[in-house]
Amino acid sequence: MPSAPTRILIVEDDAGLAELFDELLTKDGALCAHVESGRLCLDWLASRQADLLLIDYSLPDLLAPALVEVLRETGRLPPFIIVTGHGDERVAVAMMKLGARDYLVKDNLVLDRLPSVVKRTLQELDNERRLAASEAALRAETQRADQYFENAAVMMLVLDREGRVQRINQAGCEILGLPPAEVLGRNWFDYFIPQKNRDGVREIFHRLMAGQLDQTRHAEHPVLNRAGEERLLAWHNSLIRDDTGAITGVLGSAEDITDRHQAEAAQREHEAFRKRVFESSQMPIIVMEAHSYRYIDCNPAAVAIYHCASRAELLGHTPMDFSSPVQYDGTPAPIKARFYIERSLAEGRIVFEWLHQRADGELWDAEVHLMSFTSNDRRFLQFTLQDITERRRAAAALRHHREMLARTEHLAQIGSWEWDSSTDTVRWSAELFRLFQRNPAEGAPSFAEQAKLYLPEDMQRLKAAVAATLSQGTPYELELRGVRGDGMIRVYLASGHSEQGPDRPAVRLFGALQDITERVITLQALKESEEKFATAFRASPVPMAIRDLGTDQYVDVNDRCLALMGYVREEIVGHAPLEIGWMAPEDRERNRHALSANGIVTDRELHLRRKDGTEVICSYSTHIIQIGGRPCVLSTSIDVTERRRAEAQLHQRMEELKRSTAELQASNEELTRFNRAATDRELRMIELKQEINDLCRQAGQAPRYALGFIETRDDSPPTQAPLLA
Repeated sequence: MPSAPTRILIVEDDAGLAELFDELLTKDGALCAHVESGRLCLDWLASRQADLLLIDYSLPDLLAPALVEVLRETGRLPPFIIVTGHGDERVAVAMMKLGARDYLVKDNLVLDRLPSVVKRTLQELDNERRLAASEAALRAETQRADQYFENAAVMMLVLDREGRVQRINQAGCEILGLPPAEVLGRNWFDYFIPQKNRDGVREIFHRLMAGQLDQTRHAEHPVLNRAGEERLLAWHNSLIRDDTGAITGVLGSAEDITDRHQAEAAQREHEAFRKRVFESSQMPIIVMEAHSYRYIDCNPAAVAIYHCASRAELLGHTPMDFSSPVQYDGTPAPIKARFYIERSLAEGRIVFEWLHQRADGELWDAEVHLMSFTSNDRRFLQFTLQDITERRRAAAALRHHREMLARTEHLAQIGSWEWDSSTDTVRWSAELFRLFQRNPAEGAPSFAEQAKLYLPEDMQRLKAAVAATLSQGTPYELELRGVRGDGMIRVYLASGHSEQGPDRPAVRLFGALQDITERVITLQALKESEEKFATAFRASPVPMAIRDLGTDQYVDVNDRCLALMGYVREEIVGHAPLEIGWMAPEDRERNRHALSANGIVTDRELHLRRKDGTEVICSYSTHIIQIGGRPCVLSTSIDVTERRRAEAQLHQRMEELKRSTAELQASNEELTRFNRAATDRELRMIELKQEINDLCRQAGQAPRYALGFIETRDDSPPTQAPLLA
């Protein structure tokens, strides 16, 4: 981006000369303005700024010294050059003391000298500005370096050639347990290195100072803290050199690794213990690679369970070499193995059963505990085996017996139970859980808790019968009204008998429970069903209607349905939905096909038309019922119009939220770009010190800084970072 032109204000009462100055300076790219007096100069600078002033020494109203003082007092004095018709050196010296950048005499050479004097002055001003900026940046960088030294989480230590402590940070003082005043100036080796390590560490230091030792070398040695305890530190050292390159000291950074070292020692001991446990365990243990599935380690118990002669017969193989080709569910073993391995890698630990095959073709079952772990950035799998062949056979036989019993109970709707009265422990068959609609995982309720399963008066009858059975051994058979888990009342035929030992009362009861609700309901339904149905139908808060399945004409509608449709009963009964325009023909046809195929239509959303022509959205359900031996269709129509409108409004608001989110994301991306640009500007810091000396040389001045160097430790080729000596 091109820089702005230099703004020069010419303060000259000679208009012709000022015009010549303007012409010369404008050719060099300057932007010039002209005033003829000191007062006009003050007015001009009150509202504008100039980069440079050309001031005639003798103005009509003010001499240049007075004008300069006024501008300095008001804080508006830019750099200035004095132009005078007198060649008096005293005037020149006085103006230079007031801050003039240069001095020009109005002679026949003034027009030749003016451009070079202005150019040189502007160059000096630019160099000074850049120098000031560089010095400020250097101060900030130096301050940051000091802050890093002081705030580093590791010990930072500077020793001179004699090994005396020149500087130490807070972390170092905390490791030593001493304030800086008790560390600075002391010989590091005499005060802070244990006696047994002192000579060796001092020798390393002397070799470093002599340049005989690679400074990038990592070292570990202990130090003594205030309490006399040894703390093990990991050291990294960098040499400090003066301007001539001579070594003047060393900068060391040290991390306290005492706890880590102790933890590593404990870990090694733990690993040795684990190895002993691994080898001596009676549980077969195998370790394999996660990427190849190959066995890389196993214990003697694993060799034995596979019927191998040695570890060599097992290692290098994969699970496929010892598996049945097909697993329990018919899946090929390689596919099933990959499934379990991927699960273990994702979840960490799984348990499953696996069908194995030995070299002689013998099949055997195992319970596998498979887990994944990482070591040295590599993934491994470890599993243990337990031979469950006999357990699976026994479980299969028991499962077959129970399945037969469960099928029998289910067909007869009979559940069985047993009760130990001494512990109030009750066991139910699966069918009994189903009859009461209870979750088997919750277990059977104790006899004391069974009051909630029956109506109160029926529970009293059951308690009396059970008491008689326990005391007298009398079997019982009762009809009881029970309450299922879903709240429904069912009628059960309950029977029970006791198990009695010699010369002692019964403590265990066995029995069965059969659901006879349908039989009881059937006997009552012939008389009561139509009346109850009619009452429930008319009183229902849900709009309901009944149509003849054959003619599709309405047989009856309840009041809520009439209110929804906007008709009176006489306008509905005897007519079909299509006749009154309640339902569109295509919806009627789809409902008819669904009802014919499934016997029921559930929660189908339809647009229905009321008598006044308005449209309502309804959740429409139908199913086939029998009334007086005649097949009919019972339908419900629940008005969901307002709910759909609310959902549409919610959808609109969600779309607005998405747009707002997108705008916020765009703002965040813009902020990220700004931060990146700010970071780039900071990268120039490392070049600033050299630039300061270069700028001083360009200005004809001696370099302001003497530069020394600290060699930094790095695995890359050596580099030198300039530091303030």
